[in-house]
Amino acid sequence: MLKMDLDKLKLELKEKISGYWGDFKGFLKDTKAEVAIGAGIGLLIALPISIRYENMKGKMIPLAFSEISQIEREADKQKTEVGPLTRYYSSTNDLTMKVFESWNHANQFSLLGSNTHSFARELENRVDPTMRIHHYEIGDFTKALPEQADAALNQLKDFLDVLGKIKQVNNNFEAAWSDSHVDIGHFDPHTYTDSDGNTHTDMIYVYDYTIHSYSYDKKSGEAASISLDDLLAKHPRLELKEKFMVSPVTNADNEYAIEKSMEKKLKGKRLGPEELVRYAGTWAHGSTLNTNIPRITEMMYALNSDSPLWNRVKTRAHSTSYITFSQSDSGPIEFQVAEQALDDGLTLDRNISQIKEGIDFVKAFAPNLHQKIVEYVDVTLNGKKGDSGSLKRQILSGAQKAYAKNFKGGLDVHPSKWYMVILWSLAGAAAGAGIGFGADWLGERFDIFDDKRYRGYNLECYHKRNDRF
Repeated sequence: MLKMDLDKLKLELKEKISGYWGDFKGFLKDTKAEVAIGAGIGLLIALPISIRYENMKGKMIPLAFSEISQIEREADKQKTEVGPLTRYYSSTNDLTMKVFESWNHANQFSLLGSNTHSFARELENRVDPTMRIHHYEIGDFTKALPEQADAALNQLKDFLDVLGKIKQVNNNFEAAWSDSHVDIGHFDPHTYTDSDGNTHTDMIYVYDYTIHSYSYDKKSGEAASISLDDLLAKHPRLELKEKFMVSPVTNADNEYAIEKSMEKKLKGKRLGPEELVRYAGTWAHGSTLNTNIPRITEMMYALNSDSPLWNRVKTRAHSTSYITFSQSDSGPIEFQVAEQALDDGLTLDRNISQIKEGIDFVKAFAPNLHQKIVEYVDVTLNGKKGDSGSLKRQILSGAQKAYAKNFKGGLDVHPSKWYMVILWSLAGAAAGAGIGFGADWLGERFDIFDDKRYRGYNLECYHKRNDRF
């Protein structure tokens, strides 16, 4: 009796599963669900793989120390001093590199995927004076950098003076002109007949012309002229008073740090002495100061041309309005000259501001970083209350931000490109959708989801085949 009940239960279960499977096949046959299912599967495969890949990339940040001790020895040989810009940028580079080196080591020796404890231990080794390994450690840099930042800004005082003056010049040029462009058009009826023979009428917009208006404020135009002339009279050109000092050699520790942190990029290749020196000098040639100087020089040259040109055409400047049969318009020549001067001034402002903002950031960040590291070590290793995860993120992201602001042409210290997760996930979904579309086409072509024995054959083919027997 029990055996009969079990057999009956199995049969009912089999019939239910068969029914569900049949319904599912019918659903696939009657819809394009394969496309959505394929896209979902592709997304589920690509998403975790891309997240893991980007996460692994972020565990090794490229390193290159400045060799400041060697630079100091070279300065002694030349009986000179290390300049304030060299001192500031090399210290900022090496401070951030110490943090990144700690991060890299922590990820190599972390347990169970978490580097919180090992990162704290590595940072402790670089802030505790009793554990000093190298001549300069994190504590030396965080203590010295606020003063070094002030010295760097003082060395750039001509640039900062131009920055203050160009802002006023830009404000004057921006106030001198205002423009508006109003499109005029009308609606025409458009009549058409659809496939059922019904007539419809739509109103279609037709462009006629554009009214271009340019308003000139003479007071602001004169102020722009005076302020720009004053700037160029005091600073006809901008030149650095200091040339960066870079090390002509690299030491073994730095060479190992460079090659180890870039081993995936190098793919087993060993760097030669010249390549190692070039990487060690990234702090200099990749600094925001060095990167922006050519553009600053170019804009100063441009403004020296803009000034006499504006002085010449401003006497004819006046408000005007006219009609053209084009939506775009360059405006009167006086407007164009002022707009060009404004564009050059804004570019100059932006490039000098980036240099200043980087230095200002580090001046405030350096002492704060030291406090964060000490707190992080106490929370993680010594049991003090606090959020170690948040402190860890603040330390790493702060160092990355300090580096990025001061070395826009330097190393890529954000190796994880999280936007790629979205792109790879979309690519996975698209690939899955493509496979799903192919499955749907095959299903319709060969009756894959049909229970007929002779899939792909119509009834006539079926009879012809069986008439042979």
